[in-house]
Amino acid sequence: MKRLIVFFLFLTSTIIAFGQRAGIEVSPGLTVPGANVSPGLGFSSGFYYDQPIYKKLGVSTGVLYTRLSATDRSPTCLASPDIPCPEKIQDQFGVIEIPVDVTIDVTMPPNADWEVYLKAGYSFGYIVRQQKVRHFPERKTSREITSLKGLRSHSHFFRIGFEVQRSISEQINISMGGQYKFAGIYQQFYGGFSNYNIFVKLGYNFPKGTED
Repeated sequence: MKRLIVFFLFLTSTIIAFGQRAGIEVSPGLTVPGANVSPGLGFSSGFYYDQPIYKKLGVSTGVLYTRLSATDRSPTCLASPDIPCPEKIQDQFGVIEIPVDVTIDVTMPPNADWEVYLKAGYSFGYIVRQQKVRHFPERKTSREITSLKGLRSHSHFFRIGFEVQRSISEQINISMGGQYKFAGIYQQFYGGFSNYNIFVKLGYNFPKGTED
């Protein structure tokens, strides 16, 4: 974890020194587990930094809090009047995610009001929360997940998507887009999660003088 923090601080200081855009990101989505369980709602939110590196090529990074969720809507229960059966059981994972995406400007024509980007990359995740939530008709209970074999404290994400961006003033811009993410949870029951996200970003354009 210490190495992760040092890496992020170094990367952030580099991007701030030479960066062109920074802002906040909110990204609701649908989590589709690899196991035989139902999809669950998830989300990501946090901060991002965008940096052009050569002509139409750039890089995007930041730090996000991501929640992954899997739902068992037909849980196996003991036939006993003393032990109520939950209507559904959710496994929820909270992950600190540090993405590094490569972006390509595919805007046509080049000076259009709306800029279009394709993006793909990788992010490292550190699991900070893992809990099992049981939903009963009148209440719900939760506890920390400890019984899933092979669960580790880190995860890896493959990311691919698109982004449409528009400047609403000289220094403020807004973006929206879609993204597919596959997260390797590295444990025997799930194996991984597929995530289908939409996102909205509000950003600040750094003055051009900071590029020197």
